[in-house]
Amino acid sequence: MLKAEPKAMYTSSELSDVLSVITTQLLTVDDEKKALELAFGKLGPFISASALIYYERTGDSKPAFIPAVVWSGDSAAPFPATVLPANKKSPWHQQLSSGSFVQATKLNDFGLSALLAGDSDVMIIPVKTYSGLQSFICVITGPGDVAIREKTGVIKTLLCAIGSHMQNRSIETALKRSEERYDQIFRNNPAVKFLIEPETGRILDANRAACQFYGYSYKKFLTLNISDINTLATDTVNARIVEVMNSGGSLFHFNHRKADGEIREVEVYTAPVQLGGKTLLYSIIHDVTDRTLAQEQLRIGEMLFRQFVFSTPAAVAMFDTGMNYLLTSKRWIEDFKLNHPALQGKRLHDTFPDIPEGWKNVIDTALGGNTATSEEELVALPDGSKEWIRWEIQPWYQKQDTIGGIIIFTELITERKKADEAEKNLIRQKVRLASRLETIEEERRKISRELHDGLGQMITAAVMNVELIENAIRTRSDQAIEYVESVKAILDTTIQEVRNISQDLRPAILDDFGLIPALRLLCEDFSKVSGIDITMGAFDLNERLPSGLEITVYRICQEAISNIVRHADATEAGIQLYRRSNTVLVVIHDNGKGFDRGTIRTDLSRIGSGLTNIKERVELHNGRLQIESAPGQGLELIIEIPLNNTTEAL
Repeated sequence: MLKAEPKAMYTSSELSDVLSVITTQLLTVDDEKKALELAFGKLGPFISASALIYYERTGDSKPAFIPAVVWSGDSAAPFPATVLPANKKSPWHQQLSSGSFVQATKLNDFGLSALLAGDSDVMIIPVKTYSGLQSFICVITGPGDVAIREKTGVIKTLLCAIGSHMQNRSIETALKRSEERYDQIFRNNPAVKFLIEPETGRILDANRAACQFYGYSYKKFLTLNISDINTLATDTVNARIVEVMNSGGSLFHFNHRKADGEIREVEVYTAPVQLGGKTLLYSIIHDVTDRTLAQEQLRIGEMLFRQFVFSTPAAVAMFDTGMNYLLTSKRWIEDFKLNHPALQGKRLHDTFPDIPEGWKNVIDTALGGNTATSEEELVALPDGSKEWIRWEIQPWYQKQDTIGGIIIFTELITERKKADEAEKNLIRQKVRLASRLETIEEERRKISRELHDGLGQMITAAVMNVELIENAIRTRSDQAIEYVESVKAILDTTIQEVRNISQDLRPAILDDFGLIPALRLLCEDFSKVSGIDITMGAFDLNERLPSGLEITVYRICQEAISNIVRHADATEAGIQLYRRSNTVLVVIHDNGKGFDRGTIRTDLSRIGSGLTNIKERVELHNGRLQIESAPGQGLELIIEIPLNNTTEAL
């Protein structure tokens, strides 16, 4: 073991120089242990020590004294400093407070290395760091060094100075770390934070985030009271502070006023903390204005969605994956005769116990992500009645495209089916009517032929016979001749009447030559009888129309011209026929007295049965009738009849 040469006496100046050097090293070297090692190197020779060891106490679950810095003079071999126990029964706890020399042999049993055995003396100087963990400096000297023993006070002074500097460095380091931690946790934290004096409500500290959020400078913040930014009354704010102090922490929702006057809704968590031996209120503030607004918008959106679903004119029901009712429309409740409040907490099968097995399969399919529809299905309602419905079932989705349930859309189509059936019946009736009219027309044709070919020829023959009689008796009697002339005139009249009847029943010219010649003859006959100038024109009608359509157009024109002659007080009239693609257009007009268009819209029958007959014939062929007229401006009928959708009938 290295033995230092003892020095007889130390002067004040020497002590001052050593302290100055050690202090400088401890203050200027950043590495604490490096600074302590340099100080030991200066102190060891000065006090003729064999070794200097700084034992640092650990703070874990098994505390111990660890040799953190070891100085052993000029010896090349490292000093065998070992870890020492630090439990409460350790003798080191008894020796730390003595500060005097102890024989190494006495301490050997307590953990010091056996190499220290012998007559070496050991001085133990305690060092208490800022963290509260007690450490010590161990000074090992030569055996029986009376001079050193006499200088115990000097050694203690020097070692205590080192210990004091170490403690100060520890305090400075702890304060620096504490300040860094405070800056990280409080001042530089992105969350808005306050420190508040609970007795007065004065703001003692505010972090940078608070200054940015509220718009106050840091200096201005330190002049404010929490009531200056809280919109509640001061008494209410003070009551909240008392509540926090009593409860140990609370969460509040307040309205805070910023420097520019803007009001923001905030969520404030406040709890008492101990700082520097004083109880303060530590507050964390979160701006929840946007979140609250979003929640309100979401609430309003959900409310509107519920209202929309309930008020929609369609029958709609929304279910979760367990087929429990979530939302229903008013129409759903009415159509299926359900009790709205009673649907809460019920499943679809509760309201439709007799649901078809096929529906169950469709629902499972929809819950799997597919859509199903049916144009018509007869279902049993909860009250036992049955209705025809059209339905569609499709899934609805939650976040991340997960299926939340299904939506069922339904439409009662019972009335529509009845209407469709009625329309089909009407069509069948129209077909039967058309067939009857065709039969009637055929009978007319037959009667016309019989009148023309039978009765007409017979009467003609009678006339010829009468003429023979006339010639035979001409020389006999003037009276007989006069009589025969009379019979002849009657027979001529009869023949003309028969022709007129035949023409009215079924004009032979229509069958023999077609619609256009028949209409020209019709116009000529009416012109002769009435004195009205009636013209007729045809365009793009190079081919004959279907027989049923020809007779329909002829009867329409016949009815219209007859009405003009009898009621219009017209001097001119006309008929124009056009063929446009698959449509026949008929325009009939006159320059007569006309009538009010309002009468047409309200009651067509008031004008006369003629227009009603025309309208019925047009509708029989799925055509369209348009009537244009005004008082004193005549009448115009515009008739469109499709060629590919006509009925072969009158």
